Amino acid sequence: MVASDGDTIRRFPIFGDLPASRAQELADRCNWQRYAKGRQILGQQDGTSDLFLVVTGSVHIVGYSGAGKAVSYGDISAGEVFGEFSAIDRQPRSASVTALSDCLVGRMTSSDFRDVLATEPRVALNLLETVVAKTRLLSERVFDFSTLTVESRLHVELLRLAGLSDNADASAVLNPAPTHQEIADRISTRRETVTRELNRLAEDGVLSLGRRLIEVRDAARLRDMVDRARLF
Repeated sequence: MVASDGDTIRRFPIFGDLPASRAQELADRCNWQRYAKGRQILGQQDGTSDLFLVVTGSVHIVGYSGAGKAVSYGDISAGEVFGEFSAIDRQPRSASVTALSDCLVGRMTSSDFRDVLATEPRVALNLLETVVAKTRLLSERVFDFSTLTVESRLHVELLRLAGLSDNADASAVLNPAPTHQEIADRISTRRETVTRELNRLAEDGVLSLGRRLIEVRDAARLRDMVDRARLF
């Protein structure tokens, strides 16, 4: 796939309103690179300040404490960007980024990104909307971490992973599903706690479990558990 064209740039919501000529100019200045599944793209405290554009595939963002404990911040899919904070303030990276699948990623220098923000008001507004959406999501996670039990946080994460947060009457299959350790990192708990609760949900008929597979069979019941937990 040849990624260095303006149409590729304009497929990203942030840059969707760019004139074709400006989009092509940015595409020509980007560095396009493929990453194999599992390869690290960025390291925590990395001193680079480029903006990254995920053209195909997806990546996972995770931070590590001094003792090596992983804290998952989430996934970025095709059509989304990451690294915008460092591209704007030019501070070291606050997390590591690893390819969840084979992916194609574009790198735009901080200077080019800041220039387009300064000269294209619509791009700046699109970025603000993106940052606000991410901030709202992080605020919801902070609230859940402060008020919900580990079990309820797992229920929320299962609905989110399955894309059922706003459609609790449907069902979904995660295949391949994250490992129990990966899920534990996402909700800041131990792998054994995740395994125990997943098994309980399977025994109750809410889930069906297989090798690297999780089927949400009763999303309405799972959503009801979350709603009741948030009342207290």
